[in-house]
Amino acid sequence: EKYKTLKTDGNHNNNIGLPMTLMGLDHSYSAAVVEMGMNHFGEIRELSKIARPNIAVITNIGSSHIGNLGSREGIRDAKLEILCGLQPGGAIILNGDEPLLSGIEGACYVGKENRDCDVFVDNMVFGINGSAFDLTIKGEKVESIVIPALGEHNIMNAAMAYTVGLYAGMGEFEIRRGLKNYHTVGMRQNICDRAGRHIIEDCYNASPESTIASLKVLCEIADARGLRPVAVLGDMRELGEFSFEEHSKVGKFASGTGLSLLVTFGKEAHVIADSAIKSGMSDSSVVPFDDLDDFRNVANLLLGRTDGNDIILFKASRAVRMERIIEAMENGCK
Repeated sequence: EKYKTLKTDGNHNNNIGLPMTLMGLDHSYSAAVVEMGMNHFGEIRELSKIARPNIAVITNIGSSHIGNLGSREGIRDAKLEILCGLQPGGAIILNGDEPLLSGIEGACYVGKENRDCDVFVDNMVFGINGSAFDLTIKGEKVESIVIPALGEHNIMNAAMAYTVGLYAGMGEFEIRRGLKNYHTVGMRQNICDRAGRHIIEDCYNASPESTIASLKVLCEIADARGLRPVAVLGDMRELGEFSFEEHSKVGKFASGTGLSLLVTFGKEAHVIADSAIKSGMSDSSVVPFDDLDDFRNVANLLLGRTDGNDIILFKASRAVRMERIIEAMENGCK
């Protein structure tokens, strides 16, 4: 909010997209926020040396691309390559609740579970359209920070953004205003009304961690608005040998959320359905579709089994193109 800021557009976060972004960095800008993506070792090292950041942020260590990187430790090592191009004296902001990131010299840790963090999140409150939370920053309390987004993961992201703002020389009012003006982009947790139903369009990408986080948000909204929660979950890609285990984990979690209907889309996602049933969800409430060309039948099923009293989460890896189901529903698919 304080500066004219260049930012990564869409998913331009690789060795082509990041330089394209930086080519737009002229003297009219005072700041830039760039995303560094990877699915193999060495990629973020290259991007970091190109961007030469003053502030480096790692929000979490999940399971994305674990099929290529071999383990969560491998994912951590690949993400820590962001430090390779960090300017001397630059700030390092890390997730303090993640043991795999502990012990990094000079890092500022942000967390909601580990009270020893430099920035600690507390008193999280979730409303119908947003959230509020307090921060304790090196012993000093900042109360009632508001964001128009739901989910503990979004609060953690906001806490890290607040910390970035401090390192960037911003005042409390400027940071609060920036967070309050946050809005989703593209198909990332876009909450809207389509096809006569309440929809959470989260079709941009998916990992086990983000899928579970989205299921939590679905149930929070359903509970707050008195709606029935429905989830349509597709394949989570690039999990390699961990695919069965991670899809099973999501199915087990889904079974305990009180979903009125679980639809899975894709062969890998079938494991979610099997795991949900095995964990206690009734067969009649779980419907798997293996063929990714079967999106019209998925749309017909949803049109027949849901109405305006439901809120439906759509979540899958980008390759699944889950948005086709929503579009087919809008067209009254038969």
